[in-house]
Amino acid sequence: MNKIIGKIPLKLIFIIPFVLQICGTVGIVGYLSFRNGQQVTEDLANTLINEVTNRINDKLDNYLKTPHLINEINVNAVQLEQLELDNYKSLESHFWQQIQLFDDATYIYFGSSQELFIGTGISSGNQVEVGYSDSQTRTFSTYGTNKLGKRTKLMSAIPDYYLFTRPWYLAGKQNQRASWGEIYLWAAPYPNLALPAVYFEIADTGFGMSSEEIKLIFLPFERLNHHKYQQSEGAGLGLAITQKIIEMMDSKIKVESEIGIGSKFYFELPLLIQNIQFPLIKESTNKKKQKYKLDSNFSHKYPLNILLAEDHIVNQKVITKIFDRLGYKIAIVNDGLKAVQILKKQKFDVIFMDVQMPKMNGLDATIEIRKTHQKNDLLIVAMTANVMEEDKKACFTAGMDYFIAKPIKIETLLEILTKIVNTINPRSKS
Repeated sequence: MNKIIGKIPLKLIFIIPFVLQICGTVGIVGYLSFRNGQQVTEDLANTLINEVTNRINDKLDNYLKTPHLINEINVNAVQLEQLELDNYKSLESHFWQQIQLFDDATYIYFGSSQELFIGTGISSGNQVEVGYSDSQTRTFSTYGTNKLGKRTKLMSAIPDYYLFTRPWYLAGKQNQRASWGEIYLWAAPYPNLALPAVYFEIADTGFGMSSEEIKLIFLPFERLNHHKYQQSEGAGLGLAITQKIIEMMDSKIKVESEIGIGSKFYFELPLLIQNIQFPLIKESTNKKKQKYKLDSNFSHKYPLNILLAEDHIVNQKVITKIFDRLGYKIAIVNDGLKAVQILKKQKFDVIFMDVQMPKMNGLDATIEIRKTHQKNDLLIVAMTANVMEEDKKACFTAGMDYFIAKPIKIETLLEILTKIVNTINPRSKS
């Protein structure tokens, strides 16, 4: 042993421990870097999942606010007797105006227990059309309309239309509230597919994939390399994250691919509707109308000068009708700048302020108003469909006093109005 050691150069004996230390250090550093890289990648993936999920939810929420808003407006209109459900001309005129106010709505309709169908829609040529059917003809007739909303020529007439068998009517009757029905074909005057879901599809004309490769593409860090072409780029996380997001939304992504032809990815997201309670139109022999009780003497007991800053015509009509029933005659402006300007000429006790308006939004208008009108002089009520805590905080920070979520409910408006009169009345006596 001593002979062997004696033959080893002294220089080598000194170098070997340092080399071993360096190799060990590099190995440990490499292992820790690999582990840290995995953790960082996982953290990034989770961050991306949360961010993308939130953005998708925000987009869908904004898109789905339209039918909720339309439903609430029409419910309020029925309760306030603005709409008579047995007057098809009134319904037709109302829907004709309403469909043009909502860019995301393509058809608004109503079906009654008397087998009456009334609806309006936007055609493929961007024209407003009305649909009509009753128990006598049971023919689904679609008419064109002029600039005044009057019927013009008959576009189509589809016989054997049975309202009581339609999926949307059956779903509403069974659940007694706003509900999604089954998928069904709507063929008046042109074929359409009514879907209670959003369908997404993306296709390419790339390399395509085999069935074995399709099994791998959703695995984290998996990248397909087609050797005779270019190498794949990226970290291999995109599809894994996408799949997880879609599964979190109770759906499943599917793939169809053919080598040399291309691939198609598609999935469907079911739509959930808010639990909006509709007033039930009950059959009765005396045909008494249901009324929402509003005290017409309220304004005499609690006189108020009210300004409504709202750019949406339908909301203006609904809110004005409520105040009319309470005995108030209110002033209306349709943007924040006009709200600021009118206060220089007239005195108001309270402003019902829409947050999103042209020229000047409600927040900026409130900030300007608070420079000259303090809270003991003027109360401001925020009205907005944005109901997150940060949205409410922004309203109160700007100087608003109360907050009402859109679509506006009669009972909520009355509750806020009661708080206002209780605030102003003691103030006026002091």
